[in-house]
Amino acid sequence: MSLLAPIRKLWQSIAPRTHSDVEEEFRSTLDAYQEDLIRQGLPEEEARRQARIDLGQPATQNETYRDAIGLRVFDELGGDIRYGLRALRRNPGFAAVAVLSLALGIGATTAMFSLIYAVLLHPFPYADADRIMNAHFVKTQQPDVFQWFTLSEAQLDDLRLAAPVDSVLGFTTNGHLEITNDGLPDDISGVYLTENAETFLGVRPLFGRMIEPFDAGQPVVVLNYRFWQRRFGSDPHVIGRMLEMDHAPYTIVGVMPRSFAFNDFGGVGDVYLPASLMDAVANGPAPTYLPWIKLRPHVTVATANAALDPIVREIMKIHSEASLAWHLGLQPIIVPYQQDLGRTLALLLAGVVLLLIIGCANCSILLLARGRTRRHELAIRTAIGASRWRIVRQLLVEALVISCTGAVLGVAGSYWLARLPLVLSPDSFPAESVIRINAPILAFSVALALLCGILFGLAPALRLSRNDPARSLPGRQAGVVAAPRKHRWSVLIAAQVALTLLLMATAGTAIHSFLELMQMPLGYDPANVMELAMGLHFHDTAQWRRIQSREARTAYIEQIREKIASVPGILTVAVGTDATPPYSDPVDTDSSFTAIFRCASHPSASGPHLEYG
Repeated sequence: MSLLAPIRKLWQSIAPRTHSDVEEEFRSTLDAYQEDLIRQGLPEEEARRQARIDLGQPATQNETYRDAIGLRVFDELGGDIRYGLRALRRNPGFAAVAVLSLALGIGATTAMFSLIYAVLLHPFPYADADRIMNAHFVKTQQPDVFQWFTLSEAQLDDLRLAAPVDSVLGFTTNGHLEITNDGLPDDISGVYLTENAETFLGVRPLFGRMIEPFDAGQPVVVLNYRFWQRRFGSDPHVIGRMLEMDHAPYTIVGVMPRSFAFNDFGGVGDVYLPASLMDAVANGPAPTYLPWIKLRPHVTVATANAALDPIVREIMKIHSEASLAWHLGLQPIIVPYQQDLGRTLALLLAGVVLLLIIGCANCSILLLARGRTRRHELAIRTAIGASRWRIVRQLLVEALVISCTGAVLGVAGSYWLARLPLVLSPDSFPAESVIRINAPILAFSVALALLCGILFGLAPALRLSRNDPARSLPGRQAGVVAAPRKHRWSVLIAAQVALTLLLMATAGTAIHSFLELMQMPLGYDPANVMELAMGLHFHDTAQWRRIQSREARTAYIEQIREKIASVPGILTVAVGTDATPPYSDPVDTDSSFTAIFRCASHPSASGPHLEYG
């Protein structure tokens, strides 16, 4: 309380007085002056009249006061905004066309900025994501050719001691864990993280905690947000419960937020486990991990590459002559997405900017056409003393009212419009990308609304402010529009038509290319063809050893193929490794395969039914 009182007093001393404060002070002065006149011998009625003549009206004094402290311009702007809103209400047809034109352009542009912000500018929720690097070896003569490498736990510890390195995270995947709690087994993807994941990633869990150093060797698990929703129905009391995977119990210690979708080459992980648990299931050499390297602040990528290249070679004992053709290449984790999506998003942004410019040109033409019906009004304002700047300001404020109204509608629709690409092609974008309306996007939208209002409102405002009262008032003939003015109108309309045709031609070409891509022959008839991915899980070591040889595994998979072929409604069955066009990403053939089968009819609730067993 003792701190608030001085702050309140300071604000009251510097803040402008309100209208009621000024009026109250003026009436007090007026009463004192009136009493002074009465003491001088004037009658009360005459004294009141004389005081009002000498001191003026309260409203006049309030305007004088606000003009003196520089607030009168805000009063006038407020009046212009209210007048602009009334003008829109009086002309609903004009308002609807202008606002919707701008809402479409501003909404599409804001949606593209939201997508670019979420995908390219700020896609990752990790702390200091701009300092996190992918590490691989790049061929010196062919920079586009690179090779990933993995490090053991001991090698990761050695790399952490390097001068440019702030921290190192190791991770690897086991894409075929199996939930064995109850009911049918469920395949899930597990990602193993070194126990410094909490400090390296710096993402606050939704519930519980992330993997920490004291979890080394402990059977704990952290859930991905989507897996938590799917498996546990978004139960907030999941912390402490047991999740059985591969017939081993794990304690759930955390649930990550929606924006966290850590993944490696195997895709987004459903669960995250301590890396030390890999030792319990590893057969043969010690497990190795892909490294993420977080550089120290102000260390450039080039400096880090030069410093870490000999260190990594020494750690991995790479000293052969052939290895000299390769050098260490650190790459910010956002670079692969920038390379894949940068040009596409830039093209889309250029398209929506053209759409916005067309909307601005449309509004500018509408304002010029509407201005011809307002010549009488503007002439009267000029005749009674309004300056040209005052007319320009009023017209600009009206344009800004239209622009801001369109921006409000556009921003409201941009949230869903920006999510559309993520829904249609989720694998093309970082899994962490989340579309949200935040401060940078709102600031962009406000700046865009102001820019558009000035862009399409300035030319009509300057044109209409040159109105001649002598020719525009009743009884005067406006005359014929001069040829240069007609020419300017023609240029504006021609530019709008040209941009529209350009945008339509570009969109038509893109749609045609998309349709050709969708109709591209796959080499087979995809009608009624289904895929079924299968993972091999053998918790009995002796049973797993029985199919280690190629011949034994081939016979085992052939038994599964024959069992699928015996299901009524299935015509033919083949086995592949997830290489069915248009998808051609082969998976680990040692532990998984894909059954491709053609049904007699399109699968439905009454169609072929595959039973587990």
